[in-house]
Order: sequence, then C-alpha cells, then structure tokens
Amino acid sequence: MRTLLVAIAVLFLALLGVTQVLPTYMDNRMNSVERAAPYPASARAHDLHKRLFVADMHDDALLWSRDLLMRHSYGHSDLPRLQEGRVALQVFATVTKTPKNMNFERNASDTDNIT
Repeated sequence: MRTLLVAIAVLFLALLGVTQVLPTYMDNRMNSVERAAPYPASARAHDLHKRLFVADMHDDALLWSRDLLMRHSYGHSDLPRLQEGRVALQVFATVTKTPKNMNFERNASDTDNIT
C-alpha cells in the first residue's frame, strides 16, 4: 500500500511538473528576447509613431501558459509592452500545426512539430 501511495505521489508530481513548470520553462527558453542598449530614435520617428495605427497580425502568445496582463522578460508580447508600443490591433492566432521538413511546394499531413 505504501509503495502504491509513493507511486501515485511521484506520478502526481511528474504530472504537475509537465503541466505547470515545463511550459513556462520552455516558453522562457524558446522565446527569449535580446536585451541591448536602448536604440535611439529621432524626434521625427517618435512623432510618426504617435500618429500610426500599429497592427500586428500574428501572435503565438496563446501557445504558452503566460499571463498576458503582466510584463515578462521573455516572449515577444504582453499587454504592458503592446500598450507602450502603441499597438492598436493585435491578432492572437491559434496554433494548429507545422509539418516536419516544411517546404513551400508540398507538405505531408501526417506529421507535426507542435503536437
């Protein structure tokens, strides 16, 4: 009986790690952002940016278990950074699949890199 309880506890911890810890770890590793010195922009560029309607038509953020309302040091988007960048329209795409050995002419439908 004790062995069964230990096995259940180990399986529970493994499941918890796979569903809660691993996605955040992989998100952080796969979506790192290079931190460099600030890139200066001219006053003309700032003025232009204030008048633009900025639209980003693709964002895979929903693939990751991330709170988009909080600023993160990884990933390419979250609400605070989108607001600072004056993004007026953001399309959060739903990831379906990407074929292995993807090419532009033909792809098999029975392989997938994501699921």
